[in-house]
Amino acid sequence: MSQGNQKKANFVFILPILSSILLAAHFSRIQNDKLALFCLMFPLILLIKKTWILWVYQLYLVSGGLVWAEQALFLRGVRIEEGRSW
Repeated sequence: MSQGNQKKANFVFILPILSSILLAAHFSRIQNDKLALFCLMFPLILLIKKTWILWVYQLYLVSGGLVWAEQALFLRGVRIEEGRSW
């Protein structure tokens, strides 16, 4: 593998791992330590070299996106109730 391809491969794995860290921080903030630990450990599944693992990880990331979207809508509602701009 050339050096350029190796850098691209490393970058492809950095973003999902950062997403897992952010999702773990979200769950840690709401005092759900079990889910936070799960989110921190889940990137280890990427060490398994199977095609279906990528599908599972994508489902995990989409689920995390839905959690963030739900939280954004909740916070928007709270701000509207308080009369603040959203």
